[in-house]
Amino acid sequence: MTEIKEIIKKYKAEQWLFGQYIPVDEKRKYKIMFIGEKPSNYFLRHPEERYLGNYNATNIDKKLRDQIKKYKLGKIYITDMVKTEGHAGADFEKEWHNKINCKKCLVDEIKIVKPRLFVAMSRKTEKLFKSEFPEYENKVIYIRHPAHVVRFRLFDLWNQQFKYLKTKLKLTYGK
Repeated sequence: MTEIKEIIKKYKAEQWLFGQYIPVDEKRKYKIMFIGEKPSNYFLRHPEERYLGNYNATNIDKKLRDQIKKYKLGKIYITDMVKTEGHAGADFEKEWHNKINCKKCLVDEIKIVKPRLFVAMSRKTEKLFKSEFPEYENKVIYIRHPAHVVRFRLFDLWNQQFKYLKTKLKLTYGK
């Protein structure tokens, strides 16, 4: 975790929400990195809760953590491609290309976490990540974003996607 804090210090000039390990109470740590598009505007509306960190504040975040626990994924690292909070419908790809430090930060996160699998939490994230990091193309799994799952009540589909992720883990780790 110290190395992640060093990344935060390195890019401190901007008001970013950085990645973190969740669930934090787990001891077993697989080398999985979940990647979203960009932080929501939740903390813009609730600045007093910013200390909780991204993917730790809302009921939707809790549902993601519950899925991670349910499928015994252990402690995973979760982050976003763009680190600045934004409004729904914002063009995160345009921001990614305009804010070169976003890519540098994600590269730093990848170097520290050394993930064997990447979980893209939207098709847009999957497409952009694969185009920016073609060396990881065969290590990317797509799942629906937690907010989309909750909004459209796609829990059966999400369970199927997490079962597939667990299968990929067994093939990768032999566990």
